[in-house]
Amino acid sequence: MDPSNSGQDLIRCDLCKSPTPPLHCDLCHTNLCKACVGEHISDFSKEHRVVQFSERGASPVYPKCSPHSGKACELQCTKCGTPVCSLCVTESHQGHTLSSILKTYTAQKEKMKTDLEELLYVLRTYENSASNIDIEKSCLEWEFEKLTTEVDQQGEKLHREVDIFINERKIQINKKKNWNLANLDEQKEKMLSLISEIEQRMKHVTEMLDTTEVSEVSAYKSENADFRVPSSRLFYVLPKISLQEINSEKFCKMFSDLLPLS
Repeated sequence: MDPSNSGQDLIRCDLCKSPTPPLHCDLCHTNLCKACVGEHISDFSKEHRVVQFSERGASPVYPKCSPHSGKACELQCTKCGTPVCSLCVTESHQGHTLSSILKTYTAQKEKMKTDLEELLYVLRTYENSASNIDIEKSCLEWEFEKLTTEVDQQGEKLHREVDIFINERKIQINKKKNWNLANLDEQKEKMLSLISEIEQRMKHVTEMLDTTEVSEVSAYKSENADFRVPSSRLFYVLPKISLQEINSEKFCKMFSDLLPLS
């Protein structure tokens, strides 16, 4: 087995394939061992920036110059608004105001870091707020459960009061009923007694009609005046209840109004 092919994920020099190269060309994206650095940078058709392998990717990649192939545009022409290389400055941008692309690049990077820190802060704030919402929901559930319990308790009190009132009224009505029934029973007993007396009187009058004794007939006296015709109306007292219409508005005030939670 060829040891140079063992470990396919082993990083190697892109020129000689030796393992673990210590250097890297950031502009060409090429891994280099120390022995191959000279060969790589001898290619003058390109620009090179050799850095430690651990620092690869840290160097900015400048835009390539179209008129001058292989040259990197490290400047920005403020007047023309285009990136330019050192040759462009001497050929077509003389007297123009120039600025460093690296300076702009660095400033933008710093702005990005600031934005990232700000976004991280905002993210944490939203995460805390979202977590607090769950806590608030639990508190809200408890508060509304408490309100529901209070309404139930108030309802139970009202039911008890209504039941007590209704039972008292029923007792009063029952007393009135029993009094009237007793009064009617008394009237009936009196009538039954009078019926018995009338029947006895009728028997006596019938016997007198059948007698031929002149003295007895002459001594007869009518007692019908003692038996007046009774009134067809029986005496009893029927109480009346004045039922008031339930005022829903006043009734609801017994529960008070729901006030907004602070």
